[in-house]
Amino acid sequence: AKEISDIFRSLGVMPEYYNCLADFWRDILVSRPTLCIIDVKLMSDGELVYKNHPLVRSEKIQSSFYYNDTSRPLLLSTFELASHGYVNGQVSLGGQIKSILRRMNRFTSLEATSGQLEVSLGEAEGKVKQLVEKVEESKAKNFYWEKLLDIRSRLNLSKTQGDFLSACGRVLDSWDDISSYAFMELGQSGQKLISPKFPSSKHKEMPSLWLGKVCSDGIEFFAQNLANQVTLDIMGGNLMSLMIKGAGEHPDKLLFIQVESEEFLENFDWTELEETLTSLHRYFMLRYTGVFLPTEGTIGPWDLLSLIERDISANKNGAEEVTLMVVNFSKVISVAREREEIKFYWGKFYGDFFSKLKRTKDISFRLAPLTLSRVALVVDSGDADEVFDVVQGLTRSFPCWRYFEDSDLVIAADLKPTITMVPTSVKALFDHLNSRPQKEQIPPWPSTVAPTPLPSV
Repeated sequence: AKEISDIFRSLGVMPEYYNCLADFWRDILVSRPTLCIIDVKLMSDGELVYKNHPLVRSEKIQSSFYYNDTSRPLLLSTFELASHGYVNGQVSLGGQIKSILRRMNRFTSLEATSGQLEVSLGEAEGKVKQLVEKVEESKAKNFYWEKLLDIRSRLNLSKTQGDFLSACGRVLDSWDDISSYAFMELGQSGQKLISPKFPSSKHKEMPSLWLGKVCSDGIEFFAQNLANQVTLDIMGGNLMSLMIKGAGEHPDKLLFIQVESEEFLENFDWTELEETLTSLHRYFMLRYTGVFLPTEGTIGPWDLLSLIERDISANKNGAEEVTLMVVNFSKVISVAREREEIKFYWGKFYGDFFSKLKRTKDISFRLAPLTLSRVALVVDSGDADEVFDVVQGLTRSFPCWRYFEDSDLVIAADLKPTITMVPTSVKALFDHLNSRPQKEQIPPWPSTVAPTPLPSV
């Protein structure tokens, strides 16, 4: 032991010496040594066995084993233990100790480098994990952004539709990510929230909601809350509420979209969709602003007869320059007169209908009101087929029910206007006006006041 100690001292190292395994066992638990040289004859002490020490089992002790010829057989118990080799007491110790120290220093250096690499690897793995998460997040954002761009593109293409609801319905019905949707808007009086009625595979009609006071500048906050509660109770969860604004402070319409996936609900950019729908709504508002009643676009019934005569005289070969179409509003007028307790917005209905017709595909025509229920359209014969298809599409989709103050009471009624092609002749026009099928007859205005008889002449 002294000889080994002198070797270490010459290298500037002050070693500690133990001649009892128990003391050694206890002290190295408090302060772990850099290197231990273990005499194989002292590897057990009663119940204590060196190989059972926790630092030895975990291979956290750097050691070498000392032996001589008499203790050589005890080396067998060291073969399973990690070490830097053996020190033979029968050979010069200096060279052996220095060799062990070189191995130990090399091992320590490699262990330190390994520790640094493990730290660096851990940091790198953390960065890679963050990068992977960011990539996945970017992929998800890109996925939902592409979804949004697709919907915005389809909404933009739907501007050719007759109105905002038709444009939205066409896109929402074809959107695979949503299971259903519902619209709510103010009625004409501003005292009631109604659910528009239009053909759709996914649209859910909500019950009308009386608000108790007039909302004159859009759907106010209390009305929004009421609509949210009712819609959530009826449609269920995974529901997103979108506010579609017009010119007022509050939204003009509420759109409730229900999706199948909660993940889609959380990640889709609903704010951008809300702004896109608001822009589309304002586009249709500007498109149909005002009432189409320009002086040059409307002619009286007497002028219409003269126009027909001129057309016939100028084209004796039979080729007509103009074509007549008659739009019949008998159904809606009949219901409005029968249900006099329900306010009907006459002027707005008439103005909105022909404003929308004028701005649909920018078709050209002249109006000729014939009676309260029938209005003639004078169009160029070359455009007749296109105009007829446009007018027929409008008569099928136009929301006549919306112009009744209490639309729920007339929702089941057939209010659709009809359109008929009439030959361009005075006789044909009079024949058409005089032919009034039973289903198109306008009932007399109900009254409890007896008519005043005319004075005799």
